Amino acid sequence: MTLTFSGGGLNRAGLLLGAIVAAAAMPALCSPPGAEASLKQELAQFADCPVNTPGVQSCLLGLTTGGEFHLGNETVPINRTVTLQAGIIPGQAKLVPAVDGNTLSKTPLTVPGGLLGIELLGNLTEVTATAELVAPPEFVGGTTLPLKVKLDNPALGSACYIGSSTEPVVLKLIFGTTNPPPPNSPISGSTGTGETRWGGELTVLNNTSLVDNAFAVPGANGCGGLLAPIVDTSVDLKTELPSPAGHNTAILNGALELANAEFVHYPPPEFGRCVKVAKNTGRYHSSNCAGGLEQGSFEWQRGVVNKKFTTSLTSSKTTLETVHRTKVVCTGESGTGEYSGLKEVTGVLMHFTGCESRGSTCASSGTAGEVVTKPLQGALGITNETVEAGVEHRAIGLDLYPVGKTGPLAEFNCGGVPVVVKGSVIAPVTANKMSASSNLSYKALEGKQAPEQFEEEPKDVLEASFSAGAAEQSGLTGKFLLSSEEAVEVNSAV
Repeated sequence: MTLTFSGGGLNRAGLLLGAIVAAAAMPALCSPPGAEASLKQELAQFADCPVNTPGVQSCLLGLTTGGEFHLGNETVPINRTVTLQAGIIPGQAKLVPAVDGNTLSKTPLTVPGGLLGIELLGNLTEVTATAELVAPPEFVGGTTLPLKVKLDNPALGSACYIGSSTEPVVLKLIFGTTNPPPPNSPISGSTGTGETRWGGELTVLNNTSLVDNAFAVPGANGCGGLLAPIVDTSVDLKTELPSPAGHNTAILNGALELANAEFVHYPPPEFGRCVKVAKNTGRYHSSNCAGGLEQGSFEWQRGVVNKKFTTSLTSSKTTLETVHRTKVVCTGESGTGEYSGLKEVTGVLMHFTGCESRGSTCASSGTAGEVVTKPLQGALGITNETVEAGVEHRAIGLDLYPVGKTGPLAEFNCGGVPVVVKGSVIAPVTANKMSASSNLSYKALEGKQAPEQFEEEPKDVLEASFSAGAAEQSGLTGKFLLSSEEAVEVNSAV
């Protein structure tokens, strides 16, 4: 049985290993080993992690795509994907169920050949088996999965199970070597190979193998409806159930991922501060809180305390240009705003001065040459992700747009020609560097902004219309200095 597990990562070795052992028994949605996935794609897998449950520090997912269970004299291959998702609380053996209630997906697996020759019911050639949890999984010295297996065929009725809530099939899956009673012989699992991603927030084990061949399997119950007393016996005889320990085997091969629950709940990029703490009490060695997590003298504190900032134009001019080459050029700018939340800015007002278009002075009010934007807000996002020599790199941008992304960004008049600017504009920002000032460099060529969108999101660009004409895609160029009340960092989880 091939399992690809995803799980939530605590970064202390002992707990991580325990969580990996726990997760390893659980099917989950992950990227295939070696595949490159964006941060958004990887974290989407953890959408049902119970991150709001008090105490949950890790998210766990698993994916089963192949392998088999041998129960009695029946072998059931894993021929469809089965998923499991849950949260982990340190020191608590039981996993926290997924928020949608589907901790273990009820995925029917085909029983090869069905159950031929069942008394009274004829030849049941179309039978599926679906594993269902009867209690939360646990991990203590391995991973414990208490299950019952539902057998489905119209003739078997709606409540035909192998095992029950009071007498489950209990798998105790391990990476090591089993010690089963005879006639089974010991078999061994494997922890596979490991890697970390997203600055140590996600830990991945590939090519793992979890095994158990020391579990017992109880008999069938509830099969055939009113004929259950007879049909249950027929199913047991056909499958040689109940089957004592030493006659059954589960082998699960695959991978495992563990993700920090806070990282899943509030994925980067985000505003914050890297602060110095007592030696070995922080999670970082570097003063920018970048790189893998380990004991050090620095700790990441999310958010900004002193929230206000100003902006000012540092290039000789800033230019708004449409794709048809109509331009508005300004020679000065001053602005204000503040940080709001972990990713957002709000209350942004930008005052441009010395503005003109086609030789005419522009103004949004009575002051000649002055164009003032509407109140703006903005948010951080990832514009690009690359992997070079096994190292992940994320380019971060700050998107500015009208409040609620509705209405114009600016309205003004140039020599009697009304101009309306709508949409939003993204400026690349420097990540993983603590500073009270940072550069916002807007780049565009012939009306096309660079970048035009956040990764895996639709284009979000500026548009400008002149004299109530059709709106044209537009781009903004110019360099600005953003000055904060305190040193601030944009963390990209490198």
